[in-house]
Amino acid sequence: MKDSGLADSPLFRTEISNEDNKTSKIERHTERKHAIVTPRMHDSMTPRYHDSMIATITKSIRETGKEVCTYRLTQKEKTALVEIIYNFRMRNCRLSENEIARIAINFLIEDFKADKEDCMLSSIIEAMKA
Repeated sequence: MKDSGLADSPLFRTEISNEDNKTSKIERHTERKHAIVTPRMHDSMTPRYHDSMIATITKSIRETGKEVCTYRLTQKEKTALVEIIYNFRMRNCRLSENEIARIAINFLIEDFKADKEDCMLSSIIEAMKA
């Protein structure tokens, strides 16, 4: 019988030589190795600040604060606050320095409650020690 056409294909061979067997094992191992690799750029990340945190902060800002506090700011911080307030007023949103300070304080409180060891405040305190 003459081998030609599809009969020459390794798929239609009934006998596999020892050399072909080694090659196919290597190819199968390589294919398996590529199948195991997980894509690193497509990992999903959970958001650090969930909608529940935003809702909690929004709720606490809506409450009227009655305690009086005074903070000292640098000129750079004060200028940044004025720019933020101006930016939001251009978008027809009223925002005050007091509300920004309360948002920041409530954010730090909620972040601390969520994870005391890995919160932003802990990271900043550790950086200040260095």
